[in-house]
Amino acid sequence: MSDISLMGFAPTPSRSAEGEARGGRRRPRRAWRRGPDRAVGHPANPWQARVWAVLRAAWRRHRTRRCLAELDAYLLKDIGLTHAEAEAEANKPFWVA
Repeated sequence: MSDISLMGFAPTPSRSAEGEARGGRRRPRRAWRRGPDRAVGHPANPWQARVWAVLRAAWRRHRTRRCLAELDAYLLKDIGLTHAEAEAEANKPFWVA
C-alpha cells in the first residue's frame, strides 16, 4: 500500500505521550467530585456538617411551629394539645428547642 492510502489511520498518541508533550504535568483531581462515600454538596469538614445540621434543625422547628399555629381545634385535640399549649409552642423562637 502506498503512504497516501494509510493517511488518517495513524495510531493516536497515548495519554502519557500527551502529558509528556505538555511538560509532564497532569491535571490534579478535584476533591468535590462525587464518590461512593460522599454525596454531592456534602461538606468536607466536620464543623461545616455540624453547622448545617444545626441550621436544618432550626428550620424544621420554625416550619413545624408555623404549621402547628395553623391547626384547628379538632386537630389539636387529636394530637392531645390544647389551644393555649399550641399557641405557647408556636410563639417560641426557632432557636429555642
